[in-house]
Amino acid sequence: MLRMTIGAVAVVSMLSLPACSSTMWGMRGQSWRMQNTGQVPSAQGTVKVASATNDNTVVRVQMKHTPSPEKIAPGTSVYVVWARPAEGEKPIPLGALRPGDNQKAALETLTPLKSFDIIITPEKSPYVESPTTQPVLSTRVER
Repeated sequence: MLRMTIGAVAVVSMLSLPACSSTMWGMRGQSWRMQNTGQVPSAQGTVKVASATNDNTVVRVQMKHTPSPEKIAPGTSVYVVWARPAEGEKPIPLGALRPGDNQKAALETLTPLKSFDIIITPEKSPYVESPTTQPVLSTRVER
C-alpha cells in the first residue's frame, strides 16, 4: 500500500509542478552534485532539496552537458528521473528531462520521501514503470 501511495503522490506532484516552482528559490535547501556513471562522460548534474508543506520534499534536478538520449541508448527519447527509497526497492518515477540544443534540462517536483537515491536513465518513454537502461547520473539525498 505504501508503494502505491508514494507513486500516486509522485504522479500528482508532476501535475502540480507550476504550483511549487516558485517556492524552491525562496527556500533554503541542501545540494548534491550527482555522480557520473561513465555512460556519458560529459554529463553533470545537481540535486537540490528543501522542505515543503505537509512535510513533503521539493526536489530540483538540473543536468548539463548531456546529449539527447537517443545518442546514448538507441531507441530512447527521454531521460527519466527516479527516486529509489532504499537499496533494492523499486524506483519511483519523478518526471522526465529532455535536454535542448544547449544540452541542459531541469525538473522540479514534490515527493513525500526524505532519504532516497536520485537516478537518471535514458528511456523509450516518460511512462516506463521501472528503469530499463543503465543510469547516466545518480546521487544519494537526505533531507
